[in-house]
Amino acid sequence: MPTITLGLSHNFGDDVPFANAQMMCRCAFDQEITQFDVANNYKVPPGSAKMVSGRILRYDFSQHRDELFISTKVGYRMRPGP
Repeated sequence: MPTITLGLSHNFGDDVPFANAQMMCRCAFDQEITQFDVANNYKVPPGSAKMVSGRILRYDFSQHRDELFISTKVGYRMRPGP
């Protein structure tokens, strides 16, 4: 596993310009950071950090899938229901 991880919580979500989040991921990858951490309850509304990071991974890193580590967590409720 990589030594350094970029956490996709505070700067990723609907309330942050997509271009800023995209630039952070690109810059991290250029510095050989290959692990990204996200969770289903990051940002408001819950799950928006996953949506933003998913777009970035799809559009910017699809050719690097075999080089990336994506970590996530479960256990916190996002909304009522299963």
